[in-house]
Amino acid sequence: MIPDYPIHFHPFDHQSWLHRYRTNLPHWRQPNATYFVTFRLADSIPRSVFQQWEKEKLEWLAERGLSLSMAPFPSNLPAKFRKEFEREFNRKLHSFLDGGRGTCVLRIPEAREHLEDGFRSSASTVGSYVIMPNHVHCLITPRETDTLQKTLQLLKGGTARRINKALGRTGKLWQRDSFDHIVRTFDHLERYQKYNRKNPEMARLDETEYSLHIAQYTSHS
Repeated sequence: MIPDYPIHFHPFDHQSWLHRYRTNLPHWRQPNATYFVTFRLADSIPRSVFQQWEKEKLEWLAERGLSLSMAPFPSNLPAKFRKEFEREFNRKLHSFLDGGRGTCVLRIPEAREHLEDGFRSSASTVGSYVIMPNHVHCLITPRETDTLQKTLQLLKGGTARRINKALGRTGKLWQRDSFDHIVRTFDHLERYQKYNRKNPEMARLDETEYSLHIAQYTSHS
């Protein structure tokens, strides 16, 4: 759902239960948490680009005298290197996506409308989002009985079928893996809100090429 009222934001609780797991990417999970999620079209980043980034990550580790045997994920790094690593490689990811590679079917208003319908019909709370031509950034708070991965699975599965049917296309629409970060503080939430607002401008998009929704949040007490 997309609430038409201010959303209560629960900051990351360092004392609460935390679950870590990994698919191709590391993920942190916590009940009642809000996540900044990026998911993308299946053809938005070629495999060769990801392979190059993996090589660059290993070079990054070597330059800092870190073990090349560790998986190059922020959660595996010493605390003093994590922000630098995330800043460097998140910049590469977002810059590449903003370059508009692939078929960019989300540039089509009808495709974006089906995705927004999926946000509205979700049982979880969808806050601010921006739908770019080949990727999506959104703030999601899963309902208590659902996990983020279940929320995204339902959202991406349902919208893929509707978008493919509407556009007369077949095949895989979404990349399976998504990038997500627990939103730790209200200040971090506002930074993600600002990023969503600025993303179309950074990518130099015309207003017909994207959809933007900015939600209101209140600090949970």
